[in-house]
Amino acid sequence: TFSDYAEIGVHAAILDLMGKRANLPVAALMGGAYRHRISVDYWMRRMTPEDSAIVCRSAQSLGYRGVKCKCALEDDNVERSEAIAQACGGDFKITFDPNQRFYRFAELIDMLKRLEKSGNIGCIEDPFAKQDTESYRLLRGQGLFPVAMHMRAGDALFRAIKDECCDYFNLGD
Repeated sequence: TFSDYAEIGVHAAILDLMGKRANLPVAALMGGAYRHRISVDYWMRRMTPEDSAIVCRSAQSLGYRGVKCKCALEDDNVERSEAIAQACGGDFKITFDPNQRFYRFAELIDMLKRLEKSGNIGCIEDPFAKQDTESYRLLRGQGLFPVAMHMRAGDALFRAIKDECCDYFNLGD
């Protein structure tokens, strides 16, 4: 909601002012940087395996080490993963993000078991409706790939942490 963003903005502004006053980076005010570099993946829409390979090769040439792919259960996800692995190697990781469209659990598990053979899947993000934490837990329990949820900070985030239904959070819009 707007009030959540406003509160986050106010907190960021206060931390920034405190850092300027102390002549320190904000990370120093919070106990120091956890890391100095973070990995950022390329992003691409739903497309054919052949086009996916071309896009990922281009992303790799720009220095990216992974890609977030929009997808649906009906897409050629296994073929897409294999084409990307052939074009970029197994170290170029894929995050499949169906925007909550992996709604048939049995078919999803079958596809994920076939995806496991390609060796280049980093995680599965938002496979189900966010309130369906039981399906997230069941998927995570399969141990095939890490599971991520894309959400804003707030009660839903704390509920997801409490329910232990995913491995990663993608925070933001």
